[in-house]
Formats: sequence, structure tokens, C-alpha cells
Amino acid sequence: MSKVFQPAHRVTENPHGAMVYGPLGTEENDDGTRYVQTVKGGHTIIVNENGNKLDHTPGTHNELCGTNLVKGTNNTDAPKESVAKAIVARHGDIVMVAEQGNIKLKAKNIWIETHDTSPGGNFLVNANGHIAMTAGQKATFGAAKICMIGAENIALTA
Repeated sequence: MSKVFQPAHRVTENPHGAMVYGPLGTEENDDGTRYVQTVKGGHTIIVNENGNKLDHTPGTHNELCGTNLVKGTNNTDAPKESVAKAIVARHGDIVMVAEQGNIKLKAKNIWIETHDTSPGGNFLVNANGHIAMTAGQKATFGAAKICMIGAENIALTA
């Protein structure tokens, strides 16, 4: 059964931007794109019928979440550890890349957990410079085996 070509539905197009729904070309050249929004300044959103989405922001992209968290039907105050934002990948990886910058995580507490069957469930840190960990009270390392390797020396002080 051949797919019937339906021309794109152009909602608007003016010097400030454009919004288009539907295929962007002929049936032979259809790449699956079903929604495109462009705005002067280089912002672009492209949605494909296969579930993929591209959101291009040429400048800073900020999100503000959880400013007024409530719980339940009575709109009561939310508990102190309510989720304001969740990013979930049912399949596949989540990658954060800052090619010319830093990635900073700041919170009251940061928990990192890994769960997998052996030999998975690993937490790996790799740096071509320093790795520094400082604790105001206590640092605890526990494992069945602990290995410390120093190419030049190992210094333990109390």
C-alpha cells in the first residue's frame, strides 16, 4: 500500500520564524520529519515521526523547575525531597558533553548509584589531571579489595 503524500501544513512563516507540520518534501524524499519550528536567531526544533527530536539553541538554555511544588488533591506543601525534574532514558545512554566548558553538579547531597549484574555496576572516574576529594568530616572507602597504585609514590598522612 503506497503512502498518500499530503503537503505540509504551514502554520506561519514571517521574518521572525516559521512553523510547519507534515512531510517537508515529496513522498520519495520523505525523511519522516513531521514538525519544524524555526525562530530568528537560530533556534530550531525538529520532530520526526520515528520519535526523534532535535532542539537546537545557539545560546544559553535555562530551565527553572520546582518553584511551587505541591502534592495531592488538596494542593498541600510538597515534601522536602520532591522531584522537580526527572530525566529518564528507558533504553540507551544519557550523555552530557561540555566540549569547551565544565559540568557542575551542586546540591545539598548528590547520590550516584549503579546496579547491574557482575561484572557491571561500576562507577569509573578518569582524569588526565588531578582527582581531588575532600570531606569536612569523614571519607570512607570500602571494598572487598582496595588497590592503590602510584607511579612515583604513595603518601598517607594522619
